[in-house]
Formats: sequence, C-alpha cells, structure tokens
Amino acid sequence: ICRIKPQVPGIGDATTFWNSDAVDDLYKGDMPDWPPNNKADLYEVKESELRDNEWLSLYAEVALFSEWQCDMTTYTPFEMKKVLVETKEHVQMKLKSSNAVFYMSFKVRGGPE
Repeated sequence: ICRIKPQVPGIGDATTFWNSDAVDDLYKGDMPDWPPNNKADLYEVKESELRDNEWLSLYAEVALFSEWQCDMTTYTPFEMKKVLVETKEHVQMKLKSSNAVFYMSFKVRGGPE
C-alpha cells in the first residue's frame, strides 16, 4: 500500500494492519473501469499538478507493469492522458486526500491507450 507520509513522525507504523473501518462506504465494493460521465463530484487533475506530483505517474507505472505480463521496457515512457479523483474531501485537498479513488488514463509508447 502506498500512502503520503504522516504529518507527525511515528504515526502510520508499518506493523499496523489495514483498518477497513477507516475506509468510507463510498469506496467499498467493486470499482468501475471508468467513472460514469454524470459524476459531478469528480476532480480532473490539471497538467501542472501532474508534473508537481510525480507519484501519480509512479502509480500508473505500477498498474501498467502489474497488468501486462510482457517486457514493458519497450513501451516506456508512457504519456499520462487524464487523471480523475473521486473523494468527499475539499476540492483543494484532492491530491492529498486520505480517502480517494484515482482513475488514470495513459498511453504507452507504441501501444494502446
């Protein structure tokens, strides 16, 4: 599990087990492949935010390498097309949300989008 470092040192101990009660009901259950078009509560990440938050590309790369079983080195680097964030938290805090779903679309070099 990847997460933002805690503000207070010592919180977020690596030996702590996953607390499913901490996850809001909005995020439980099966995730759709892509959110419905009528979702007004989605936030589209700006291109400048993508550059400033390199961890988004890292997440996309992890997804890419975990999904495709072939040697992906010929397909990198990839181009991030669109990132949508679904969360109940304030719009300015979307990328630092403690509870969020990120939908990412990217294109690999010489491959499908």
